[in-house]
Amino acid sequence: FFGSVNRIFIVTAVFAILLAGLISLLLARLIIKPIKELTEAAAQLEAGDLSHRVSVDRADEIGQLAAAFNAMAGSLERQETLRRNMTSDIAHELRTPLANLYGYLEAIEDGLVNPDPAAIHSLMEETELLNQLVEDLQEISLADAGELRLDIQPTTLEAIIHATIETLRPTAQSKSIALQVDLPDDLPQAAADPRRLAQILRNLLNNSLTHTPEYGRIVLSAESIEATSVPSMDKPGRLPSATPSSATSRFIQFQIHDNGPGIEPEHQALVFHRFYRADAARARTTGGSGLGLAISKMLVEAQGGEIWLKSIVGAGTVVGFTLPLANGRHS
Repeated sequence: FFGSVNRIFIVTAVFAILLAGLISLLLARLIIKPIKELTEAAAQLEAGDLSHRVSVDRADEIGQLAAAFNAMAGSLERQETLRRNMTSDIAHELRTPLANLYGYLEAIEDGLVNPDPAAIHSLMEETELLNQLVEDLQEISLADAGELRLDIQPTTLEAIIHATIETLRPTAQSKSIALQVDLPDDLPQAAADPRRLAQILRNLLNNSLTHTPEYGRIVLSAESIEATSVPSMDKPGRLPSATPSSATSRFIQFQIHDNGPGIEPEHQALVFHRFYRADAARARTTGGSGLGLAISKMLVEAQGGEIWLKSIVGAGTVVGFTLPLANGRHS
């Protein structure tokens, strides 16, 4: 009897050990294989292959880790693509004014062009383009590094708006464009950086002046509005009204209307991207560097507002943005 029991015990123990070993082997393969695949993928990533991905065929913690790895790799690949595109765009933007400067200077050196006031003026124009591009790139670099300094303070808007309009009025008059302002009598103060606000308005108005044809019209308006939040907006107009029982915030909403040719729908979501031009044929002298709207978006969001655009082909474009009202939050 004891011999039979011992034999049964031994057979059972051996079977249990074999079964445990088999289960351990299967579990090890299930765990080690994806980890090994992740290790190999990380090595590929380190070697510069940002397109490599791992398979995600499970919903446990390892599957979540693989999905997170793929998301990280995708983000790195997009950032690398953006970096390369930006480097290429910067080189392209620098090439034209530098080539013009070199051509003028070479012609002066060879005696083909006299260094008269007209030639010096042309050289100054190209130098100003280069200087503006460098300043734009510095703004973006500071924002990306989180070092953009803002002097947020209660800001009276009428003086800034009218000063900006008067600065750009000669440009508008040279194209016979009517530049108008529509402000209420009791426009309150905004919580904003006055210098940055003027920069935003100049950028947006310059963009409208560039694309509005002769004898066109541009209207800059501002008003106080109230909302529970500042939503992402794809069209101009008032923000949603707040319910009386909820905490609300008040904002100043600026809108710039023009009656230019408008922007195709497929381009409207891209106009705030860096170096983007709806018309790829435009040069820097006719269509800008493609940084003005990107910088405006960056500055608006840094001051707690949002910016949007709506355009109808053949009817014109509206660009709007919001800034918080000074002491504008209440219950």
